[in-house]
Amino acid sequence: MSNEVDTDEGTAEETLLERMGGASAVLDTLEIFYGRMFADDLIAPYLERADPQVLLEKQYDFLGRMLEASEYDAERLRAAHKELVEEGLSDVHFDALLVHLRAALVASDEVPDDCIDEVVAAFEATRADVLCK
Repeated sequence: MSNEVDTDEGTAEETLLERMGGASAVLDTLEIFYGRMFADDLIAPYLERADPQVLLEKQYDFLGRMLEASEYDAERLRAAHKELVEEGLSDVHFDALLVHLRAALVASDEVPDDCIDEVVAAFEATRADVLCK
């Protein structure tokens, strides 16, 4: 099952990934994002078993595909988070993730301000699948 993410601002030829600055902007944002996530006492326990580099690479791949193609594999996303949800991952944690994401996008020197809300909305669109609802 593949879900589409609404990223219809900008031109039809230009993806959200391109408008936000491409792969370099994604990597810059994710480095800031994961720095914040691993430092957050609410979220860090869910990341303890993860190799930070592997996590960054998986998120980079996922985010790049989602922002370029405006879709993602919902079943794969659910499977990746199922155990964490069983351990208590909830909307509270997802809300915190969105706060960290927005802060990372704002802090990145590479992401234009006019893309920030759209990137956050694209992540928000994955909430039900991440939380296995």
